Amino acid sequence: MLPLPIFWDNLLLLLIVMKNLRSIYDYFLDQVKAFPDKPAVIVENRVYTYSDLYILLHLLEKELLLKRKFEISDLKIALFLDNDIEIVLLLLLGAKKNYALVPLPPSLPQFFAEKILKLCDVNLVISKENFYDFFENLAPLINNPKKIKNLSFQIEADSKTPLGKFSLSKEYIITTTSGSTGEPKPIVLTQKTKLLRAFLGAKEIFNLSEKDTFIVSTPLYHSLAQRFVLLPLMIGAKVVIVKKFHPELWIDKVKKYKVSFAPLVSSQLETLSEILEKSELHPIKLISSSAPLLENTREKLIALGEKLPIEIYETYGTSEVGFVSILNLLRERNKWKSVGKPLPYVRVKIRKINPKEEIGEISVKTPTIFAGYYKMPEKTRESMDEEGYFLTGDLGFIDEEGYLYFSGRAKEIIITGGINVYPQDVERVILQYPYVKECAVFGVPAPRLGEIVASLIVPKDRKKFNIFDFKKFLREHLAVYQYPLIIKLVDNIPKNALGKVVRRELKNLISEEEIKKALKVFNMLK
Repeated sequence: MLPLPIFWDNLLLLLIVMKNLRSIYDYFLDQVKAFPDKPAVIVENRVYTYSDLYILLHLLEKELLLKRKFEISDLKIALFLDNDIEIVLLLLLGAKKNYALVPLPPSLPQFFAEKILKLCDVNLVISKENFYDFFENLAPLINNPKKIKNLSFQIEADSKTPLGKFSLSKEYIITTTSGSTGEPKPIVLTQKTKLLRAFLGAKEIFNLSEKDTFIVSTPLYHSLAQRFVLLPLMIGAKVVIVKKFHPELWIDKVKKYKVSFAPLVSSQLETLSEILEKSELHPIKLISSSAPLLENTREKLIALGEKLPIEIYETYGTSEVGFVSILNLLRERNKWKSVGKPLPYVRVKIRKINPKEEIGEISVKTPTIFAGYYKMPEKTRESMDEEGYFLTGDLGFIDEEGYLYFSGRAKEIIITGGINVYPQDVERVILQYPYVKECAVFGVPAPRLGEIVASLIVPKDRKKFNIFDFKKFLREHLAVYQYPLIIKLVDNIPKNALGKVVRRELKNLISEEEIKKALKVFNMLK
């Protein structure tokens, strides 16, 4: 927990920011007036200035209001869109008109999509396929921004938000999380939440301004990418949108547009760490999120920091609370195994599961917390303790200097023979073996023991990977109860679009026959 003087200094900043909040659209309009001809969004080879965006947004709103036959005041729009200008325009329109947006992966299976649409009371669906059915007059302008120059619009004189039912505390983004069960939980994020996360959890922390150029290369249906597309448009900066992440393409765009700020998921940064050394970069801040970096990747990045003009930050947070802690890998090298200190406005406590263990559930109190699970008051209440701390479901501990350490998900603890095994502890050892590229450790049900430890291994080179030598290495570095009784070599590990391991799918990759063989080995070892 932060020392009180630091906390109260930042509480004052928080109160000032909260008192003066306006809509996301208002902040955007300020920049349209200040920088009408400045590039705002770049997608592939298309450059949209602030006035281009304003004109497109005006036309988008006009067509929607003229053509729709439903009740417009309580609109909930599902977006099945790739990373492109259409989703940026709809994010701004939602902020202006107080609509609720439900961004979803375009590839979402139909049965799951239908479940979410019903759960979120969606009354309009917009996809890439039907976008121009709704807004056909926008097609020539979006595909060729130069044509916008022929239009003449007077920018609104008054930037105040509309009166009446408009509220910064109304649903703005409803994002869904499936957790480990596969059942969707719709997370409500208001404009107020998004603004606080953008200003307190990014602009102030990373010292961002209109001089910066952002690059967004993660899916825009995810709340983190939305934040880093909207923030530059609220402060007069520029944002480059990458449709699909490829490391070489990403580096080309970073160099071409002199990008200074790059939020990434950890798997992307792990890929980039292999080729960054050969790149001539301008000064840039690299932000890792979504999952902890592998330790060997951290070591590579720290070494790269000696040669390149880069700052590297690792973050910890959840969709429900935003960023919780941040670690500057180059300045806080002695704490590189942690996920940093909690942000100045965040309080963190460890809710002990076992009084004898240092590790417990990470619990968070922050003004950037979500507004609840949509129409799930009971699940919302269950997610909080009596003091208003959000129960993340993540495990960790805080050291004597206030640094937070992440130890995995509570639901991922493997209980074998009554002993707790933390998958990350085992993965950390496995990744020290020189011929392992990736791994995932998890529990599978087994008679008498409850669960046994299983591991999926992606070798760097199958020819060089010696299974007998690997098992010997593990026996020397792991406790008996941590030792994986199932070791399975695979070509890849199931991951979602953000690079997170989809752990609920891992058990399906282990057969009953493999479990029986593992139990025989266990009985021989006893």
